[in-house]
Parts: sequence; C-alpha cells; structure tokens
Amino acid sequence: MSTVRVNQIEASSEHNYTIEMDATTDINVAGTYENNPSKKLVIPSGTEAQRPGIPQIGMMRHNSESNAAEVYDGTSWIDFIGGAGIGANSVTGDGTSVANAAFSATALKEKYPSTTSGAYYYKIPGTNNVKRLWTDFSNDGGNWVIVSKWGGHSKNNTNIYDAAERSVSNLAVPTLDGYADYSRLSRDDMNAIWQDSRFVVRIHFKNDDYSGTSGIYFQKKLNRQREMDFWRAHYNSLQWSNGILSSPAATGGGTNYQVSFAVANTNPEISNYSGTNNFQPATDNVAGGTGYNANMGYWDRGHVTAPNFGVIEISRHMGFFGDINQGNQWIFTGSTDSRFNNNENRRSIVLLRW
Repeated sequence: MSTVRVNQIEASSEHNYTIEMDATTDINVAGTYENNPSKKLVIPSGTEAQRPGIPQIGMMRHNSESNAAEVYDGTSWIDFIGGAGIGANSVTGDGTSVANAAFSATALKEKYPSTTSGAYYYKIPGTNNVKRLWTDFSNDGGNWVIVSKWGGHSKNNTNIYDAAERSVSNLAVPTLDGYADYSRLSRDDMNAIWQDSRFVVRIHFKNDDYSGTSGIYFQKKLNRQREMDFWRAHYNSLQWSNGILSSPAATGGGTNYQVSFAVANTNPEISNYSGTNNFQPATDNVAGGTGYNANMGYWDRGHVTAPNFGVIEISRHMGFFGDINQGNQWIFTGSTDSRFNNNENRRSIVLLRW
C-alpha cells in the first residue's frame, strides 16, 4: 500500500495533482483515504477523443474506453500500470472468453504465468473489439500472436486489398491453413495491436514451388515505429524504410529495420518450430542470420484501388524480408498483371510480439 500526500490544484476544467511521499496517509485501491473515507483521489475521466489537446508529461487520467488509468509519457498515453509497448494491466482477463478478454499476450502471461500456447481472446487496444488469436508462449520469449495469414491462391482485389477483417477465425488456428482466404484482422485492429506491440514480426513462410526459401523470418522496425501503418507494410517494403526513397530498393537496414532469415524449414508450422538464437527476447532485437540488415526490394511497384480504402502503393514482393529469397512473389501486383492470376503454393503466418 502506497503512502502519499495529494495536493489538488484547480486549473480551468482540469484537475492537476502533485503527489508527495508521506508517512501519514494511505490510499487504498479504490482511491479513498484510509483514515478519512470522505475524501477521494479523483483523476479526469473520458474517452480517447477527450484527451487534452496539449498534455503535460506525467498527466494522469482514466480512459473510459479501456477502463484503465493512463499517463502521458511525453510521446503517447500509456497504461499507468503496464508501461509503454506491452499493454500490461493488473485487471487483464485470462483470455478464456470474450468477457474475460486479456489486454495483451504479455499482460496475460504476467498475471497467469502457467498459461500455455493456444487461442485466447484479446481486447483490441483503444476499442471495444475482442478477437480470438493463437498465441505462442513457448518460443522466442513467447507472447507472439497471429495477426494475419497470406497466400497465393484465389486472388482478387477484394480478397487482398480490402481493409476490413477477413476470415478471422483462421487466426485462432496455429497452422498455415487459411492462407487461401487471406485471413487477417482489419486494418484498424491490426494497427492498434502493432502500436501497442514491441514492433517486431515473426513470419512463418512456406513456398512449395521453391522449398529452399521456406522457413522462419524476423523483422523489426527501428524508427518511426508508431507511425507505420502495419497493415500497409504487408504490401510494400518501402513502409519499413524512411518512407521517402525513390530508388528500387528499400535501403536502410540497421537504421530503419533489422531482418533475418533465421531458420530454414520446408514445413514451418508453429508446431515444427522450437525457437532460434537469431532473436533476442530480452531486447526484442534481431541478430545474425542470412541477410541481416540487408536491403528489401520493392521492384515492380504499382498502385491498386483498395476496396473500402482507396489507392494503395504495392510491390509484388510483399513488405517482408522473405521476399529477398524469392518469397511471395506476384501476390501484390494488380489484376491487370497476368502474374496476378497465378495461384502459387505460397503461404505465410505473420505474428507480432505483443
């Protein structure tokens, strides 16, 4: 139990508080003074849209959407208990039902250490949406959730470029099944998890046509992390760079991103994978491996009209490092390209560490 003194200062419609350590007054979990129940510690409450326009570092408020206290760290609003980028919260559920949805894989594992790999319900940050996602708690430090699956079959613009969610039930299955349905979270939900994640991706890529390229890949965004549209970054490697390049390669490995083709595996199901030294869980950094800090190509660039979204820039090699080894080619071209109509036996599982 903390012992504090709270000094309240009126400031227009807001309440500012200075908190000083003291040995005389306890505040319990409900925010009431133990020795004077008539007084309460109350902080501003409201939706995310009602956050102060120019917040000060250390400002606290209650987020009525996530039902959690949050603090401004000078860059963004973060969970007061969990801290930036991990989404932890002391009241996170165990993920076994919609009503008991967890706030993140990290929060789930911290509160329920015996949790094993499986499909769990999660509350999408900043929303009331709840999605069931397979979570790998065993490999590479754990806390990896499946956010999308891609493949080379049944291509059309709606299947690939619609920003709405698609075949989400496949994301609760830990196999490469579902790739033909282009299973993924919606653009908004996927980006909400990305912005609350550790900004590192693990890709299980299977290419039946060229099995030598199949395996496990890692990719980490190093700068402008929260700005990146991760949904878009599936489509074009330029998203991983500084975003202003005009050359035919998204250069900047080591400055803008880390990449690694860590493990060769002709059948890279999650069940066939036991982790790698190419990923460092303590720092979330990618190290070693073929092509570490290599450039990612985004040749054959083009533009397509994305349903419910507008025009999006694309490249045939997706936005993931596996492409440099002749990975998911021709998926992201356009319906006017004859290669777009090829049904390749190529598929991938994309996981975020959250």
